[in-house]
Amino acid sequence: MGNEGHNEEDAEFTRVYDSTLHKLAQKNAYAERKFSLYDEKDGSSYRSLYARDRDRIVYCNSFRKLMHKTQLYISYKGNEQQRTRLTHTIEVVTIARAIARQLGMNEELVEAIAYGHDIGHSPFGHAGETQLDRILMGNEPLPGRIVEVLGNRNKMYDSANFKHNYQSVRVLSFLECYHISYCKHGLNLTLQTLEGILKHTKIYLKDKKDKYLYPGLMNGIFNDLHIDKEHSVSVEGQIVNISDEIAQVTHDIHDGLEVGVLKYEDIMAKPELSVILQNDKVRDPVSIPATHKKTRNSQVYSSLLNHFISIVVIQFRNGLKRFDPIIEDNKLVLNDYILPDNKIISDAFHTLKKLKDDYVMNTYAVNRMDKKGEYIIRKLFNAYLNSIRQLPDSVFEHYAHIKKLELDRDPEHFVRWIKSTGTNRRLPENIVDTMNNRLMGEVIGLLKDISLNIGGKINFRLIPKGDMDILFPYLFYDGDFIRAIIDYIAGMTDDFAEEEYRNLYVG
Repeated sequence: MGNEGHNEEDAEFTRVYDSTLHKLAQKNAYAERKFSLYDEKDGSSYRSLYARDRDRIVYCNSFRKLMHKTQLYISYKGNEQQRTRLTHTIEVVTIARAIARQLGMNEELVEAIAYGHDIGHSPFGHAGETQLDRILMGNEPLPGRIVEVLGNRNKMYDSANFKHNYQSVRVLSFLECYHISYCKHGLNLTLQTLEGILKHTKIYLKDKKDKYLYPGLMNGIFNDLHIDKEHSVSVEGQIVNISDEIAQVTHDIHDGLEVGVLKYEDIMAKPELSVILQNDKVRDPVSIPATHKKTRNSQVYSSLLNHFISIVVIQFRNGLKRFDPIIEDNKLVLNDYILPDNKIISDAFHTLKKLKDDYVMNTYAVNRMDKKGEYIIRKLFNAYLNSIRQLPDSVFEHYAHIKKLELDRDPEHFVRWIKSTGTNRRLPENIVDTMNNRLMGEVIGLLKDISLNIGGKINFRLIPKGDMDILFPYLFYDGDFIRAIIDYIAGMTDDFAEEEYRNLYVG
């Protein structure tokens, strides 16, 4: 009886919370996930669906790795005070919550989106992201083993692109596994959370010629995330988008002040910025003497951050007046950006962003570390592809999991794919001839989890070396296999990637 009362109180609390929100907020009643959970269906959960999303993200393995992934300056011993991808994420959460509260939006949804928005980032920041994309697009020289076996090829792989916002959705909806009952849904987050994460940065519309190519973009989870609209369909998603921009610009300026590539005087030389600092009587950074540089830098950062949050709240509040709620299938959907292209309308912000680009992003330290990160990722990929047995078992298991799902949908797909690849790719005859029925049967049996299975895991290492060498050219052209390697590299921390490079190349 007590439990039932508690359940009723929880449900009532959620209803009351929904009633306090803005008419354009994403109510808890709109929340939808692919696999309905028992306690959410019977009303016994003490958390809203969005709160559960937030908690699952915060407690997952990929979130913890953000502590050791680059934001701007690569973290190393003696440099621990610089931002990492994790501290950046936390700052985005605080900014987004502040804006959401002022606007009467759903704070728990904002938190979930903000905590998960960068979870798909590779090591070495945007430099690592760019390098993985170049590899997948075929814009890198072929590894030596590929040239040796197959000759030079104009097009490397069929795996398309790499972009961290798409990868974040992939990590949370496929690579992470919360429970074996619904592992194919990853953490089984709500569609509202995933849509906000996908659109926290620019996406490409699927009906345009320059569409972004990503696994599952035309089907699967992405198809449920309003991929036909480049803007987030929730106010909460648009809040996180703009909060991410505010966080990046302001904390990069702070980091630049701290390492000395940008000076306080550079900021004060800009009238639109100096007036912000001079008018801030709470933080009062202009009264702090140069002898207290660290304190002054912090207050400059705090003052600028507070100013831009206040501006965004006003601009959002005015922009929201143009919208009326549109409910589609019990889901609230915005039909446009609230702010033009979801950008802050502020000369001061544009000035600050230019200072960041000119003084912080162009520095020796940032560019040197970016190139180092690109080099390490390129060398890791080449090492794995030149000798795939250097990959850990987890990568083969990940690949086998993808292929097994494929076989479950279409048992003959693998056979058709093998035969068409040999013909369409014009592989050398000796390779095509040796990919005979025996080897195909061996691989398919392994993928179906009916043979060569040890301890419940699909063990590719039991395929004889000679047979693996025959299979190798086909794996090279299998986008799923290449993507499994990319997923592995993208999931590394900076330190692990550097250590792996040393193990493979230095000894």
